[in-house]
Amino acid sequence: MTVKSKNSKNLRIELEQLSRSDDFRTIHNIDQLPEGEQETARLVNQILHNYKLSTGKRETLNLLASLKSILNGLDAIILVTVPETGEIIFLNDRCKEFNNVKGDGVGKYCYEFLVGNKERCVGCPSKQFKEDPDKIVQWDAVNFVENRTCRMTSMLIDWPTGEKVRLEFGVEITDSKRQGILLENILNGIDALICVIDPDTNIILFLNDSIKKNFNITGDDGIGQLCHKFLQGRDEPCPSCPYLELRANPDKVVIWEHKESINGSLLLKTARMIDWTNGRKAHLEYAIDITELRNMEKNIMKLESEVEKLYYDPLTEIYSRRYFEENIGTLISSQAKNTGTLSLMMIDIDYFKNYNDTYGHIKGDDCLKIIAEILKNCITKKDDFVARYGGEEFVVALPDTNEHDARLMAVKMLDSIQNRNIPHEKSEAADCVTVSIGVVTGHVNMNTTYIRKDFLKCADEMLYKSKQGGRNRYTFTAL
Repeated sequence: MTVKSKNSKNLRIELEQLSRSDDFRTIHNIDQLPEGEQETARLVNQILHNYKLSTGKRETLNLLASLKSILNGLDAIILVTVPETGEIIFLNDRCKEFNNVKGDGVGKYCYEFLVGNKERCVGCPSKQFKEDPDKIVQWDAVNFVENRTCRMTSMLIDWPTGEKVRLEFGVEITDSKRQGILLENILNGIDALICVIDPDTNIILFLNDSIKKNFNITGDDGIGQLCHKFLQGRDEPCPSCPYLELRANPDKVVIWEHKESINGSLLLKTARMIDWTNGRKAHLEYAIDITELRNMEKNIMKLESEVEKLYYDPLTEIYSRRYFEENIGTLISSQAKNTGTLSLMMIDIDYFKNYNDTYGHIKGDDCLKIIAEILKNCITKKDDFVARYGGEEFVVALPDTNEHDARLMAVKMLDSIQNRNIPHEKSEAADCVTVSIGVVTGHVNMNTTYIRKDFLKCADEMLYKSKQGGRNRYTFTAL
């Protein structure tokens, strides 16, 4: 706040001459006023409360003249009235200019001279001072003709002549008000729950339309209330409240998930410090309701679990026949686009019925698990896969695998299974569990017409030949 005068040196001399005593009431709670008004309040304090009131009439009049001169030079709206009647004791030029009035005004009623009313204004704070003389009242005064806004503060003080008077002082906030309205309109247009909170008191400064709708809030309900009390129904700040983090590091952005205690919705919240329209730092918190998203994720996970049950054999924990049949066609098409090769194996455990009859079905299941594990460990490329085709039969898909490598893989599988040395006294192929393998390799490109049945038919025919040839062996063919 600045002091405007044609002779600022004389004003300083007057202040020094007046500064003698603290006989007058001090404007209290200055720190609770907006920053733009604190300087005015302090200057009014200096004028009214640090100056000695002379007991002589002439000196009192001189003091009043000096006081009015100083108040008239302030870059603030100043109005002094009789609390009971509203009669004007003093008003400065800024007050007249803001209210678009001319003339003296002293001795006239403020509501008539400044507003043009016949009766006192409905919102006049004088009624509140009757109940609480120490109260400080604030409001926004609007000049609708020029679309200007002034933030006013009113209180009772001791006037130099000895009586209690009502002091009103204010600063123009037209630009900040417009910016604030623009900012609030922007925040209201965002599809997110937004609230602005005073970081020192946890008092709500602003709630956008989305959060009002979410919590069934009407009008300005909630403004001026404790956020944890009003929004969460808690007596203390929420455990997840990021205030302490933001105080320690104002540039930090805090993100967390929070479940609302009132309606049970799950919110993804983001908080940071911003410059608010009152010129002070504020805590901005915006949240997106992710309840439906989390429910969808749960449903997707449930579906994936169901699909896994369909695509995986529950006994051996390798792919099922259904997975093989739904993916082999895609695999062939993919190889055709890249002009690649595909090798396929059909594998059958030799004399498995005899094994079950001799050792029982529990041992039979254990045998199937072991064979599946061995086959799975033999493949090395990420696109290779093993599936249980049915009973004691397995199928192995080997994309980008030529005849030479397919043959090597078949030998590797035969040796690995036999080296495991699972006892099988009723086998006619060996004294341990063995397998027979049919192998087929085909060169696939966009001109070939191979389909799944071609590979399966050839692989199955080769498996049959392996069995006919004595088992515990592989037989190969090319498409």
